[in-house]
Amino acid sequence: MTTYKTATVFNINAQGIRVTFAGETTPTLKRYKRLSSYSPTVGDRVLMVEVSGTYIILGKIE
Repeated sequence: MTTYKTATVFNINAQGIRVTFAGETTPTLKRYKRLSSYSPTVGDRVLMVEVSGTYIILGKIE
């Protein structure tokens, strides 16, 4: 079964993207990767999918 989560982009740098998952108040310490078609902006609400024990950002939710 595929697991999806929504989150808000908190911080972006060369190592990846920190997010705050929906329903949580503290941003992640972990940085996540994204699909190359998505250009992140702080504050974006995003859809993430679980892959191999981590999450990948699929893109922005409009």
